[in-house]
Amino acid sequence: NGLFTGYVYTNMSLRGSVKYVDAVGAVSVSRTPVTVTLLYDMVWNGSAGTDWNTGANWNSGMVPTEVINVTIPDVTNDPVINWFGGVCNDLTIESGASLLVDAGSFVTYGTVTNNGSFSINVPQATDLWELIGVPVSGATADIFLGNYLQSYTEATDTWNEIIEPETPLVPGEGYALWVQSKVGLFTYSGTPNTGNYSTDYTYTPTGNPLHYGFNLMGNPYPSYIDWDVLNETYGAVYQYDGYAYSSWNGTGTGSSFIDPGKGFLIAPASSGSLLLTNACRATQLPVKSANATDNTVVIQAGNENYMDELYVVFNPEATDQFDLQYDAWKILTDEDNIAQVFSIMGEKNLSIDQQPMTTQLPVGFTCGESGSYYFTLGDMTWEGPVYLEDTKTGAIHDMHTGDYVFGYEVGEAGNRFILHFTTLGIDKPEELSNVNVWSTGNRVVVSSSEIFDNTGILIFDITGKKVFETNISQTNRFEMSPGLNTGLYFVKVLTGNVITTRKVYIK
Repeated sequence: NGLFTGYVYTNMSLRGSVKYVDAVGAVSVSRTPVTVTLLYDMVWNGSAGTDWNTGANWNSGMVPTEVINVTIPDVTNDPVINWFGGVCNDLTIESGASLLVDAGSFVTYGTVTNNGSFSINVPQATDLWELIGVPVSGATADIFLGNYLQSYTEATDTWNEIIEPETPLVPGEGYALWVQSKVGLFTYSGTPNTGNYSTDYTYTPTGNPLHYGFNLMGNPYPSYIDWDVLNETYGAVYQYDGYAYSSWNGTGTGSSFIDPGKGFLIAPASSGSLLLTNACRATQLPVKSANATDNTVVIQAGNENYMDELYVVFNPEATDQFDLQYDAWKILTDEDNIAQVFSIMGEKNLSIDQQPMTTQLPVGFTCGESGSYYFTLGDMTWEGPVYLEDTKTGAIHDMHTGDYVFGYEVGEAGNRFILHFTTLGIDKPEELSNVNVWSTGNRVVVSSSEIFDNTGILIFDITGKKVFETNISQTNRFEMSPGLNTGLYFVKVLTGNVITTRKVYIK
């Protein structure tokens, strides 16, 4: 670093930063390192085909890096960037030339001069809503003619139809797109976006306790965005796959990477601006994000059709309230066949719940279809106890021993479950110690040392479905034949405000 004079001999096939040692006149073993950044131009010739990542297609015999200025002239084979992605410093596309990003990511760290044609193909699902962004400048809504395009307003929580084809699509802003044309692939043409993009977001106090303040943003680049460098400032990122939402803030159900041409949601605590720069862009096709941090409990819930996850993290720096840096809201989907699990904080739900060590946590479950569902443990880093309490059946299940299977009816209360993280102090419902329940063959017997008076008897199967109910009075022993199949059942005896639960096996 600094100025020096003299002769420098170097191999120009070297790329990036080279460290030299100033040894002129030295009388000791000490040396002064000098870092020199080699900037030079490379020109595409396409002599070996169209693959950007083939060295023989460049005049230097090498593939460009982030410090190399690139020129694309008008030659027979125009370059195509595929899954391995591509990078350069300055980009110049000359008249008659073209560059296509067919897949993957393309990052320019310098300026872009487009006198030819730049295009990026972005796949879109058909017959599904997706969230999108705009990776080139000058795009308008007419690219989506014949389909449905919407913007979103945070203050009113409303979606707004975009009808006029000439409506400008703004890089950094997000949109919702429903593709019905069966195309499944859209090509954006224009100048690729690079550099800084600042997009305003809002948080409007509405007085509605269920107002989360979501803002729809868009990836403005023809490259991936890595949210890992942004989540401490802006909180979790929420992405939509056409069926359900994922969330990520260093952990969670989603990925830290946002694809080119895609949109995403953020939920700020106040109004401000989202600043995206080249520093947050990913230069390679990303691998799956690491989703579990230390002291993380991952609860999975679902059936054979779909599985959802709740992340609980014991973090001494978090609070028991919503922390923008650590927590993420749960966005519920309207898809009927998708099971959804979440923790409960007041009137709102969380998909990522970070807080200091706690002994118990209320957990909700919902689905648009009745049936049999399960809870199980996912990949996690918490090695302590995890018990699931089902307040409907009274069952308390050690999650380390296997799945918990339960029955769910559409419309039932969403706060049915409690997670316990200690084997001590689990607050079981108050029970009567003098109540005994057992089975004899296919019959169930309930007895007590005291007389039952207007006492309810309920029997549930292992899925949580109520299969038998009756009331008894003026007796201290009752024998019943509920007519049930062979299996394990839970019998609940309700006396006043006291509930006693016992397991029985009916033959």
